[in-house]
Amino acid sequence: MSLWIILSISALITVAVIYIVRLKQKSRTSEKIEIENALKHIYTSNEEKIPATFNSLKGQTELSDKKVLTLIDRLLKRNLITRKLNEFFLTNSGKKYALNIIRNHRLWEKYLAEETGLGHDKWHEEAEIKEHFMTDEERKRIEKKLGYPLRDPHGDPIPDENGEYFELGGVQLSEITARGKYKIIHVEDEPNEVYEKILKIGLFPNMTIELDDILSDEILIITDDGPKRIPKSVAINLTVKPVDEEIPKGVVKLTEIPIGGRCRVVKLSEKLVGPSRRRLLDLGVIPSTEIKVMFQNISGNPRAYEIKSTLIALRDDVAGLIYVREIKDEQ
Repeated sequence: MSLWIILSISALITVAVIYIVRLKQKSRTSEKIEIENALKHIYTSNEEKIPATFNSLKGQTELSDKKVLTLIDRLLKRNLITRKLNEFFLTNSGKKYALNIIRNHRLWEKYLAEETGLGHDKWHEEAEIKEHFMTDEERKRIEKKLGYPLRDPHGDPIPDENGEYFELGGVQLSEITARGKYKIIHVEDEPNEVYEKILKIGLFPNMTIELDDILSDEILIITDDGPKRIPKSVAINLTVKPVDEEIPKGVVKLTEIPIGGRCRVVKLSEKLVGPSRRRLLDLGVIPSTEIKVMFQNISGNPRAYEIKSTLIALRDDVAGLIYVREIKDEQ
């Protein structure tokens, strides 16, 4: 056998080996992305109390039945999920993994928004790719450059290295019934067609709006740019919080009084409306009423209050709308 033939065969073998290695690398990369996308889907479903099922995974990943079954088997074998009847739930390690990917995604969106000229309509799409390949070193570098942000450009909380984050709170704009000023704290970017409508109207996180009127299918608001009309189907994707009212000196929210503390009601917030306000008035929560903070749930919310010799449980979202003055000299 001539030297030329030997060299040719050797070259072909080298090419074949490189090709096989690349195929395996591509397969591993594809498997990694599928696993991480599945974990994100199950995490979101678990958080929103929506069943994560075979069909929902298939719809989210767009894989064949056979590949979805293989994917589920991988997740189970790696102890990333558990199965209860037809639903899937994350294990502790699965939740930690999912939050890490979500952290990557939101950091990338923040970086793309503040450090590049990429259009807002491309942030999510680009972050969906980059989130799977972010190294610890790259993540630390981006976090430091951005000043360790707590929110992505849509207002979503960015988990820290322990998977913890500040709760957003707030309610959907579509659920607001009281006129007044509100701050947009979150803009949902999916589905994309709804997000595009929100951007076209000119609404962004941290913007202050004034709710002017509520119609059958629209919400009328006023911004610095003037009045705007928002279809209720779009308002669902906007999360808002009431703009804090001015509080007189020495007056605090009931939630700020410590356990065992006593206080007197100064006023009820104007944002406290409907059945919640009527219930408090019926219980005698009016100016000058004395309240004692008795104890709280193990999670800290709700807390128990003694009002006119009656023990009443109030959640923080309601108690935070009761303004009081602490009684220090009578304790």
